[in-house]
Amino acid sequence: MAPRRSILKPVLIIKHWRKGGVAQRSKIDLLAALLPLLDQLTRYYRNKKIVVTEWHEQRDAIFDAFLSASWPLACAGDKCSSCQKLSDLFFLCEDCGPQYVECMSCSNASHDMRPLHFRRLWNGHKYIQADGVVVIETQHNSTCTSRILRLMDIYDCKGRHHKVKMRFCNCEKRAATLLKHGLWPARPVSPNAAYHIDFLMLLSALTLDYR
Repeated sequence: MAPRRSILKPVLIIKHWRKGGVAQRSKIDLLAALLPLLDQLTRYYRNKKIVVTEWHEQRDAIFDAFLSASWPLACAGDKCSSCQKLSDLFFLCEDCGPQYVECMSCSNASHDMRPLHFRRLWNGHKYIQADGVVVIETQHNSTCTSRILRLMDIYDCKGRHHKVKMRFCNCEKRAATLLKHGLWPARPVSPNAAYHIDFLMLLSALTLDYR
């Protein structure tokens, strides 16, 4: 794309002025050529100032929304969003949605096949991570007689760390078992860590140079 004439003209005049062409191009001509460029810079900073002012106007509303989102959506004695029954403990899942809370039984049932979802429990003062060490197994190795339970470090699609117990069996490679769950092993033989494939795709996209 060719440079704009209003920007290119001052550059050419400055080069001519440095070569000794002051007699042909006076300082008045130089300033007159620079005015369009200065006007563009002035409009740029004026627009930036408008954006900063708009952020300042929205600051209080954003801060209030952040505080309200940090407060528990349900307390002891409220109803579960799923079964509509009264409960004393509620779980908030960051992956299911920011405005959806469930009681313990509903949350455990809905997250039986979603072990890498990040659930939080309100303990009366703050949100704490509700999940302990979960067990992940496929239908193949759940019926195999040579099952092996191994503690692993799993990094989900958002880069969050999970302590997970994976069930492997001798009739299938451990890398193949992890791949069935959308996980890529950190090493091909006896891996002790794995990464979600979506997380690796995100890292790959961030390393691309779009210039």
